[in-house]
Amino acid sequence: TTKTTMKQEEIIKIICENPQISAKEMAEKLNLTVDGVRYHLTKMKKAGLIRYEGSTKLGKWIITK
Repeated sequence: TTKTTMKQEEIIKIICENPQISAKEMAEKLNLTVDGVRYHLTKMKKAGLIRYEGSTKLGKWIITK
């Protein structure tokens, strides 16, 4: 099993509510910097929890676990 941090749980919840959300919007909701959000997203992608499909502008997040 992969351990998820509180921030990652919150990111997953936010993605559930809005799969098209940008890292910038996530940062605002979580009171993190955009880089902070990207750090968590990268870790979650490597762990196979989420993936991003589509183009930068029109793509969406998909929760895989």
